[in-house]
Amino acid sequence: MRSLVGALAALLVSACIGNDVGDDPTGPSPDGGGSAAAGLPCEVQAVLESHCTSCHGRPLAGGAPMTLETYADLQRTKNGTPYATLALQRMQSGTMPPAPTAALPASEVTTFQTWVNAGTPQGDCGGGGGGGTTDPSPFDLPPQCTTNTFYTGGEGGQMEPGRACIGCHGQLRSHGTPPPLSAGGTVYMTGHEPDRCNGAPGGATVEITDANNATVAIPIDGAGNFYTQALFAFPIHARVVTASGTRAMGGAVPTGDCNSCHTQSGANGAPGRIALP
Repeated sequence: MRSLVGALAALLVSACIGNDVGDDPTGPSPDGGGSAAAGLPCEVQAVLESHCTSCHGRPLAGGAPMTLETYADLQRTKNGTPYATLALQRMQSGTMPPAPTAALPASEVTTFQTWVNAGTPQGDCGGGGGGGTTDPSPFDLPPQCTTNTFYTGGEGGQMEPGRACIGCHGQLRSHGTPPPLSAGGTVYMTGHEPDRCNGAPGGATVEITDANNATVAIPIDGAGNFYTQALFAFPIHARVVTASGTRAMGGAVPTGDCNSCHTQSGANGAPGRIALP
């Protein structure tokens, strides 16, 4: 199956702050980039990763004009106003993320507001305090099969990792063997893994929330695959949750065939595979 990145791709296109351009929206951040954690308190990082960096990350997606991933990113300015303040204004007005994406929960807006009102103090959530060496984005890494193991024919009832689950099941329904699926994909450890490479070996859950705000939590199997027959009201949101963090889609998509966009190279705006946080 192809990864959750496919379903997420359409989400990415709709989840950006807007096309207002800052003083230097395309140049490097003072810290030279790095992970979303660089210099940020953990609670602030969590808000950005859940609602912003799917578009305003590295690489940019969905037409987003600037990164909002590190402490240094948020200190850059537009007409003298820090991006952190501009982001808060858009959260409060409901224009970030844009429709049809749901507005941020009030508790998360309050978390971000408290940080801004306190003068945006630096934190350290594993990113090196904004100036040190940081882990690369999973989408900056070269193509690879991280697990170094591949699907060999349905062992243990597992599906083909990296391939489009719903598309395949739909083609084979005439034989009456595979069950119908409403959503499915593969979670990988990095962003550009090949088809049939086994994905993340368990320990993560994919949470899908539909247009009626109903949420289904789906644990990944030993090949990184997840799938469900639950009925959804589309469009849907999705996020990958582990004990160490969350990677969320920034918007809503009209399909549950996640791997159809989350290919090795990425399609329809997706940056690549669905990757672990």
